[in-house]
Amino acid sequence: MPPLNAPFPRANGAAETTLTGLKPASNFIAATKAQPTDSNSSQHYFQSCTHVEVLGTQGAQPLASWKVTGPSKALQKVFDRGCKSYVFSLGSTGLKLQTPIDARASLGIAHHFLALQALVGDGQNMTLELLLTDSKAARRRIILSTVFSEAKTTTLHCQVPLHVTPNKWTTLVLPMAQLASLISRGGVFKCLDAITLSGSCSLRRIFTLRDPPHISLASPATHASDEALPLPKGLD
Repeated sequence: MPPLNAPFPRANGAAETTLTGLKPASNFIAATKAQPTDSNSSQHYFQSCTHVEVLGTQGAQPLASWKVTGPSKALQKVFDRGCKSYVFSLGSTGLKLQTPIDARASLGIAHHFLALQALVGDGQNMTLELLLTDSKAARRRIILSTVFSEAKTTTLHCQVPLHVTPNKWTTLVLPMAQLASLISRGGVFKCLDAITLSGSCSLRRIFTLRDPPHISLASPATHASDEALPLPKGLD
């Protein structure tokens, strides 16, 4: 496995980081795993951590905190030679991964940045559904997908186009507060309650960050640096 701060290589050695839908650029890795108990107690715990790993490929049961529905053979853990590590291969649009397992529970993560390391091939699609709670205790649903061509907002949810470069490992960094502002009426982001991922793609990690990435979020995605960025203390 390459160093945690190494960029993701592909066939020609290039890598990309992008903030999909809002178009800033960033690159980060996180390496902490924890399980919240309830929304109120876990918010304080998670906010005090600099990073929380939500999904990874290490360990005997990396999907222990995830509910998997759909064709059982459509989800495989395989070795990817491009990034020299194990990844999850999602091979069906009918496959769905959800955390927490109990839909009534909450992750309670108050970190303002959510990051995914994924590869979407030609003809593949990926959909990420986020359930957020705002300062008014209202739950809002944000759906980001490569299927969408334009953003749409209703009183209960918001659809955001997910733009990724095909056949390229990409680190997507999503600002929770900015996404919540697209749908929340006067409220501000409080915590991330649930994550649902579906589609056909390759996935290496999902993690959150308490602090902004060490790069300006105003940078266009098209100028994302291939160089590794500094990691939180203890991860380099």
